[in-house]
Amino acid sequence: MTPEFGPVRELFGELVDSGREIGAGLSIWKGGTTLRQVLSHTAGQPAFPESARGLDLLDAGGLIRALEESAPIAEPGSTICEHALTYGHLIDGALAAAGAGTVPSLLRETADEAGWDVHFGVPTDGLVRVADLEYLDPGPPSARKGPAFAYPAGTLDVDVLNSTRWRQGSFPAIGLHASASGLAKSYWELTQSDGPVVRAIGPELLQEYTAVQASGLDHYLQRDVEWTLGFQIDEGDITMGGLGGSGAWYSPGLDYSLGYVTRGLGDHERVTDLWHAVVACLSDER
Repeated sequence: MTPEFGPVRELFGELVDSGREIGAGLSIWKGGTTLRQVLSHTAGQPAFPESARGLDLLDAGGLIRALEESAPIAEPGSTICEHALTYGHLIDGALAAAGAGTVPSLLRETADEAGWDVHFGVPTDGLVRVADLEYLDPGPPSARKGPAFAYPAGTLDVDVLNSTRWRQGSFPAIGLHASASGLAKSYWELTQSDGPVVRAIGPELLQEYTAVQASGLDHYLQRDVEWTLGFQIDEGDITMGGLGGSGAWYSPGLDYSLGYVTRGLGDHERVTDLWHAVVACLSDER
């Protein structure tokens, strides 16, 4: 695959022949939606449709089909809106159509090689290390993230998220389990010239992967954002935050990475305070 990518319908002819596109309804891809738009959160499908209401949250095939058959809420490429819940299923569908495995299987290959303590599906011997989640503030979980998390049910329910079934299942967007050291190591090695990511995709595609692809108001986050093909660029750092306040980043300017995980689900003020403290410490050293 080249950095230029191309329309999804061109890359995945199998679904074109069947009159569908993996990851979106035909009406979405018909105008030439590209993988770049999917990866940069501009594909127009930031939420699962109402047809996913009765689906089990670990029914990957059913959720992908629901996306295939649904119409976009915005013209692809026209609007930035983090696909916080649907991102992994959109990519998984495209990978399946290309016969390229799944997000969890590909992550497992890279993580095993690199020694990253990150998992889509925690192994049985790792379950004892998983902390139980709880909300720091009262209130119904459904009120926290708005309509983007309406379907399928259970994605914000701590009883579900603390279950063995969820921990060992695969939901390749919000289902990542990781240690702080695992996140810090993976972000540190993301751009290393001899790191596992460069070995997997090459330096040219890595440069494209971490370059800004879409910038402006993100209608989910309600703030200006710069998106790469999967990460945010914030104050020059390559970063992503978790729904409950966890976060990780690599700073090219100060040459460090940081991983922060918490079982106390809340906002990102805690990790933001840590960012300011670390930047102040490292800046004083210069």
